[in-house]
Amino acid sequence: MGTGRFQRRIRVSPVQGAAPIPRRCCGGYFPVPGKWIERGLAMLARVIAVVGLSAMLGACQAPSTVATAPACRPPLVAATMIELYFGRAIPGGGYVSDAEWNDFLRTSISPRFPAGLTVIDSVGQSGSRTTPERTKLVQLGVRDAAAATGHIDAVIADYKQRFRQIGVFRVESPVCASL
Repeated sequence: MGTGRFQRRIRVSPVQGAAPIPRRCCGGYFPVPGKWIERGLAMLARVIAVVGLSAMLGACQAPSTVATAPACRPPLVAATMIELYFGRAIPGGGYVSDAEWNDFLRTSISPRFPAGLTVIDSVGQSGSRTTPERTKLVQLGVRDAAAATGHIDAVIADYKQRFRQIGVFRVESPVCASL
């Protein structure tokens, strides 16, 4: 561009794959090659992914056998409610009978939890099954979840081995409890 009376206004036409961005100084367009835009968008996507991943990981905590104790009003005390869902369908056909379940309860669960438990008949459905399955829900209220973990793991292993099960659904929640 020069100076003086020979100065001309130059309008730069966009090149193939460039996005025109108005220039205020000379009224023309400044070409931005398409690969610059792609690089900018790729960098923006990386930044968003890193920020999003950081937010998700920040919200997650490592699994703990000790539930966070809630603030409980007396006479309630902090405890952990452990729920075990025992599906009764046997892979390959058949169901765990009531007699088999009662024997399992008497020999595997009750000796490990002499303080007591609750057994509820329920119906469940997992993502891989399209039909509901008869299920036994066992609820255990324990003061020390870490101490109960070994017993829970043994009960689950026994059920899986005895009735050829894939697994037992387990939920642990902090609660306030009293007897």
